[in-house]
Amino acid sequence: MTKAIPLLQASSCDAKVSPACDQLALIYEYSEHMEKDKEKAAQYKGKSCDSGNSYGCFVLGRDYLHGDDGVTKNGVKAASLFQKGCDLDNVASCERLGDLYMEGEEGIEQDTARAIELYEKIFSLQKNGCENDKEPFACESLGNTYKKGKIVPVDLAKSAAAYAMALAQWQHGCDSEDYISCFGLARMYEEGEGVEKDDRQALQYYDKACQQYYPGCLKKSLLGTSE
Repeated sequence: MTKAIPLLQASSCDAKVSPACDQLALIYEYSEHMEKDKEKAAQYKGKSCDSGNSYGCFVLGRDYLHGDDGVTKNGVKAASLFQKGCDLDNVASCERLGDLYMEGEEGIEQDTARAIELYEKIFSLQKNGCENDKEPFACESLGNTYKKGKIVPVDLAKSAAAYAMALAQWQHGCDSEDYISCFGLARMYEEGEGVEKDDRQALQYYDKACQQYYPGCLKKSLLGTSE
């Protein structure tokens, strides 16, 4: 694992290939095969965000919100990163930013109208992504929205339908050797979203994801230890 780090850094992350930055951040944050370095992990999350990866913006914003993983707590900085992620249509970023505006906390002035605007954007992204693009993460996220009832009224039938669409798309992708799809499928089994919770089934799909996608290796290790 350590030999791959400079190669990834030189050939990919420094060339603004954001998935490589994400994987480096995870390696420095969680790897059991080398010394952990949370400050470097934060640096790579920042590089991921700067290269236009909305998820990198979200995870670094989450760290700043809680003061975790190599950064000092800073709600204003977190909100700025969530805004950047939301501008890139990252649903999780929009939701965290909406919650900050709704509650008026962490140095952010309460703005209910802005929060509602963000929540409406979330629902639109989820609905269009799932129904029009058949994007599995959008469907899974839409299922959560109908289930929780925070953004729209609870509708368990629509939640189940969205989860079923996500599961079918993740399964199709995984069967076609798309390892990120295997990871998504594993996560649904681990969390019991739209399916009965099944850690052993989740572990099998994390194992398959691990062939090409480091987060799958990480989750495989963590879930395998908990059994």
